Amino acid sequence: MPEPRRLSRRAFLGAGALGAAAAGLAACGSTPAASKNHRARAKVAAGPPGPGPFSGGTYGGTVKTGWLDEANSYDPALGYNDQAWEAISCLLNTPLYMFAGLYGPAEPALADGMPEISADRTRYVVHLRKGARFSNGRPIVADDYVYSWTRVLDPKVASWASTYLYPIEGAEKVANGKAKTVSGLRALDDYTLEVRLTSPVFTFLNYMAQPYMAAVPREAVESLGSRFGTNPVGSGPFMVKSYNTADQYATFVPNPYYAWKGLPYLSGVKYTWGLNENLELLQLQQGVIDIIGDGIGSDVLGQVEADHSLDVYVVDVKLNATAWVALNLAKPPLDNKLVRQALNWGTDREALARITHGLYTASGYPLPSNLTDYHTITSPFGYDLAKAKSLLAQAGVSHATLQFLTDGESPWEDIAELLEQQWLQLGIQLDIDTVSESAWDTITTTLPLRTDAFQDNYEMVQPSALDLIVPCYTAGGSYNTVSYDSPQLNALVTKAQDQTSLAESNVYVAEIEKLLAEDAAAVFLFDMGYPIGRSPHLRNFQYQGYTGTRYERLWV
Repeated sequence: MPEPRRLSRRAFLGAGALGAAAAGLAACGSTPAASKNHRARAKVAAGPPGPGPFSGGTYGGTVKTGWLDEANSYDPALGYNDQAWEAISCLLNTPLYMFAGLYGPAEPALADGMPEISADRTRYVVHLRKGARFSNGRPIVADDYVYSWTRVLDPKVASWASTYLYPIEGAEKVANGKAKTVSGLRALDDYTLEVRLTSPVFTFLNYMAQPYMAAVPREAVESLGSRFGTNPVGSGPFMVKSYNTADQYATFVPNPYYAWKGLPYLSGVKYTWGLNENLELLQLQQGVIDIIGDGIGSDVLGQVEADHSLDVYVVDVKLNATAWVALNLAKPPLDNKLVRQALNWGTDREALARITHGLYTASGYPLPSNLTDYHTITSPFGYDLAKAKSLLAQAGVSHATLQFLTDGESPWEDIAELLEQQWLQLGIQLDIDTVSESAWDTITTTLPLRTDAFQDNYEMVQPSALDLIVPCYTAGGSYNTVSYDSPQLNALVTKAQDQTSLAESNVYVAEIEKLLAEDAAAVFLFDMGYPIGRSPHLRNFQYQGYTGTRYERLWV
């Protein structure tokens, strides 16, 4: 089952470690756009799929982005935290397909057109764009995809993304160490890739738009070894020039072999990390950095809201993302649907959302409210204390004690405390157990689950809500550690995957959402927002929720 970017935006919810002082980075601010206005606007004939225009920029200038944490890796098979995801998605790699607009659909990037799909929807033939090259100048051919996708499955690589490739015939055998080659992958010639699936998977086209599905050159991987994680060779608009762990920065320069001539406009991008939320905001105001890569954190959102002089730095991005309280359905009394429904009706989401300073929006729906081509048929949970108490009475539960696991990051520390007060009115005592982030990760992904409830969230990286549903709610799903098991839901997922369009698939997704609400599979809380901090001097700043800042079409 596909792995979600379940923790992808968690870093911006809490302060990181204090890094280099602002004074030490003062020379890193970009040149204000006002001094560049005399330059002629470039006319670029074509660009990759994405949000906003790709033509009309001016060349030169460097953009600096500040981060809380170092990237875990720039290897597209391994990168997953916030900095890594943006780097492998927006700077260093170009997949066969990329998402158009802010929310899709997937359109050809390094593929020369949409795939040819067989009548039974299990055979894909992808024609490659001729002339595409890696940043080392070597042409990209179909065998590079066979190698790269097999590498993601290689148990020695231990890619978090390997399960995304499981729909391919023979993929699981490679992942389980029972085969060296993927029987469903074949290069028909240098520019034609054949992919055979074990069954129809509507979202497979979306998978091919992910950075871990981009090609990497075997010779570079083998020659660089572990250094490939900080000095990768890819096909994106930029390539790594330098990487300095000690001084906490990486610099990127334009890829001279980028597939779209005339892009990018910038002469460089610089990432710095080791900051905290307050320092990120201060450096943005001082012009030391141009973008807060993690987003404006909840610890400083109150300050930002109160000071309207900061409005020019803020861009509110609506993500396809939700947050909820996960419940251990294997443990009484949470194995009783009436109890779970009572917890949903006994939760005042509006009050919880207010303490997040706009980071979260109250929602009683299982799925994000911003989905494309989607019409919900679900009645959301609201706040009805009398109804909650009645449901508990029907369940024969007058009181209970539940352990709630949190990593204590803002705003979840405050949410947990207020939730404790709310559920106490129901006779439900919430014992809050605050652990480290690594301990939280381990406990919430290990069976049997050793807690009653825990904070959870999910940011989709493709247009279909199956991206959330499959790992979190299907039997055997990668993050279904709460023991939710619904044959009806599993059957609906199969039907949704067997469709040919997002709108058709979403008919079944709507049925799934209704089922999740009826089962009260979790306590559904919020839609997640993502306030970006960026300099008003940046031009054509486009932030795509699935990827990050689209640097290839940005200018200063």
